[in-house]
Amino acid sequence: MAHKIASPIKPRTGFLFILVFFLLTAGILTAGYFYYHQSAKHFRKQIEYQLLAVLRLKTAELMQWRDERMGDANSIFNNPSFSSLAGRFLRNPSDAEARDRLQEWLDAVRISYGYNRIFLLDTRGNERIHAPETMEALAPHLQKDAEESLRRHRIIFLDFHRDAPDGPVWLGFLVPIRDDSDSNRLLGVLVFRIDPTVNLYPLIRLWPTASQSAETLIIRKEGDSVVFLNDLRFQPDAALRLRIPIEKSYMPAVKAALGQQGIVEGSDYRGVPVLAAVGPVEGSSWFMVARMDTAEAFAPLRERLWMTIIIVGALLVGAGGSVGLLWRHQFALFYKERASDADALRESEERFRRAILNSPFPVMLHAEDGSVILTSNSWREITGFTREELATVGDWTERAYGERKEQVRAIIDSLYSLDARKSEGEFRIQTKHGATRIWDFSSAPLGYLPDGRRLVLSMAIDVTERREAEVEVRRLNAELEQRVKDRTSQLEEANRELEAFSYSVSHDLRAPLRAIDGFARILVTEYGDILPAGGGRRELDIICSEARRMGQLIDDLLAFSRLARQPLRTIEVDMKELAQSVYADCSRDLIGRNLRFTLDAIPSVQGDPAMLRQVWANLISNAIKFTRLREEAEVHVGGRVDEVTNTYYVKDNGVGFDMKYVHKLFSVFHRLHSEAEFEGTGVGLALAQRVIHRHGGRIWAEGKIKDGAAFYFALPTRKGSV
Repeated sequence: MAHKIASPIKPRTGFLFILVFFLLTAGILTAGYFYYHQSAKHFRKQIEYQLLAVLRLKTAELMQWRDERMGDANSIFNNPSFSSLAGRFLRNPSDAEARDRLQEWLDAVRISYGYNRIFLLDTRGNERIHAPETMEALAPHLQKDAEESLRRHRIIFLDFHRDAPDGPVWLGFLVPIRDDSDSNRLLGVLVFRIDPTVNLYPLIRLWPTASQSAETLIIRKEGDSVVFLNDLRFQPDAALRLRIPIEKSYMPAVKAALGQQGIVEGSDYRGVPVLAAVGPVEGSSWFMVARMDTAEAFAPLRERLWMTIIIVGALLVGAGGSVGLLWRHQFALFYKERASDADALRESEERFRRAILNSPFPVMLHAEDGSVILTSNSWREITGFTREELATVGDWTERAYGERKEQVRAIIDSLYSLDARKSEGEFRIQTKHGATRIWDFSSAPLGYLPDGRRLVLSMAIDVTERREAEVEVRRLNAELEQRVKDRTSQLEEANRELEAFSYSVSHDLRAPLRAIDGFARILVTEYGDILPAGGGRRELDIICSEARRMGQLIDDLLAFSRLARQPLRTIEVDMKELAQSVYADCSRDLIGRNLRFTLDAIPSVQGDPAMLRQVWANLISNAIKFTRLREEAEVHVGGRVDEVTNTYYVKDNGVGFDMKYVHKLFSVFHRLHSEAEFEGTGVGLALAQRVIHRHGGRIWAEGKIKDGAAFYFALPTRKGSV
């Protein structure tokens, strides 16, 4: 059959190509915009949820820390034993025994609970005793605070403050001391001073995930300003120095002080845009801000935007190339006299078909009568259906949507109407092999086919993995929150049990000991002259001595039990200075002894200074004690460094020990020497071992009978095992 010579391109045909390209461009851009918009919305929700989770976590930690400090104060306020001892000293300052026992108690409390300084004021505001025993001028405001505490008969908490403009930041509380014989009469005030740079700021500063800009802030409102209460990540020494006028309501810290809660946006103290979660700290004048730079928070989203732009651009280039090729083909028909209209149309359709087939997204072209004109390879690969199985839209809805097929048919039918618009939505589809996928559909009419049928383009994005990941993230977050709640409940219960045990030990066990010691002393005082020196007098002295030893044993057991729940506050510790200070304290009772103490240069380490001081105190005091029988005693302290550990040692030339019993050294109550030879309770080395283990280290000993002993302990120089 003869073919007609191709005619030049008609204006209507050129307009049709432009329309097709425009519709393809609109469809691709719409799909890209929808995909990015949904991704951005979901990503922002994740960032906001993370910030709120950090805010709740840090607020809970701060409230727990404050409650623990007030718990310490209440235990002292309601402690009749301490009130009795303090009252005895305040009424009779020349009572050396009361002063020494009170000093030991203050030193033990300060070291065990990590207070910077503890001191006792009488009712006139005069400082009577302090720990540590260093001279320091009394801050002027403390006398007024002490008067307030005495007047109100209650504990007063001292908020963040500086005693001097250039001085350090302090926290503290004042505990009034009641007369044990008359609870309405007050004898003085016990002042506890806390260094937040050691005890609080590290807790606030710690962010649960790696971040270049995230930080947590504590603020409070003072008049027309907002004051920052902790040092800032990008502005050191900002505590109580950085003040922001309340008029700068665009700043998250100001928004928190004005009562806003939840997620806010604004600029921080550097003028940098940030996203923050804000809220109050219940029971205080403080507000908490958990913030992160907007640039860091949304950096992954920018990468996703660029990826979307690249994909959309590639699709536009493909669509433009396809339409351009079709247009070029039409022009070529004009110059090819022997090419038939049918061949040209088939070639044009083939080029367009390849553009759709090779699309990275599932794409379907279907007509108004329900026939499927073309599906992309990705559509068939994901669903598993062949071209024959997807001959019509009805076949697709019947196989893929199950119970929702009628709803989907109604949506598809609406796309064929004259006033049809774009339709979007997520649907669960069923693949040929029974798997369930989640597709994010976007369908829009593209115009009409040459035969007058309306043409519709349906494009989908497979979001199955993303939705499963969202469900998994929500499940993990819920599980994490439940674990935090369970762990917090367990810790609270354990703390309550330990507090009850400590109270029972300190009150119920000490009371009988005091009675035994007191009545024995009365017998010695009133009837000592009539008792035989080798008979009853000696037994009474033994009773007093054993009562005091039992009291010391109780103190050691309490220290041992508290160590497991005492928080580990890690800072840089000068171990040489710490060992020198411990020896200075231990050498006060060495009158008449010939002891040579040598201290080598030893490395510093990251650790809790109060706990490490206990280790040095136990090891150095033991070395001094067990060299007591030597005419020329020697105690040598040193250390060394390798790639992963710092090793420290204390050596002496004392009585030593048998190495076959070395496994008993660090057990509670195990002693290798009798009480008659050397005093002690058998708890010190067990306490030292627990401290070293809490720091991730190990401790061991070497010795020989009558030839001295050496105690070693190793601490990690960085994260890792020793």
